[in-house]
Amino acid sequence: MANKNEIFSGVKVKHGGLFVFKDFYKTMYGWLEKKSYDWKELEYIDKQLPSGDKKVEISWEANKKVDDYTKFTLTIDFNATFSEKEIEQNDKKKKMDDGAVEIKLGAFIITDYEDNWDKSPISKFIREIYDKYIIKGRLSKQEDDLYAEGMAFVEEIKTHLNLFKYWSSEKFKYYA
Repeated sequence: MANKNEIFSGVKVKHGGLFVFKDFYKTMYGWLEKKSYDWKELEYIDKQLPSGDKKVEISWEANKKVDDYTKFTLTIDFNATFSEKEIEQNDKKKKMDDGAVEIKLGAFIITDYEDNWDKSPISKFIREIYDKYIIKGRLSKQEDDLYAEGMAFVEEIKTHLNLFKYWSSEKFKYYA
């Protein structure tokens, strides 16, 4: 059976104010694609609330094979509640979303993800020795790499959402 080692979980990024949901979605998808992750959408719920706001809940799982024995897994859950607003920028009208978005991330290293070492009790024992003594240094480096990669994803999200820090959701004018 594959071994799942948690590197971090429950890392959250929250944003309230103006953003463009479609661009935000594309930014996250683009980052995963650029870093060679295969991802699947486990859940996508899109509802219209009685208030007129839109609520979107999405869960992703992204995997990247590091080698024949190890793979990285990122879990990404994001919830957004927003309404579309029209704002003025440089005397032009632009549609943006005004609301809140929250992203929760987790990062895991999966070893023996193809279950090659679980065929007998002796191979399980050999796998434990292999993990603890033979590739311990390599696994430690991979844990560091995954942590850095996960935090880079968090920074990408923050950078994207921070693009809108000069927008005022009260006046819908651009302040530069």
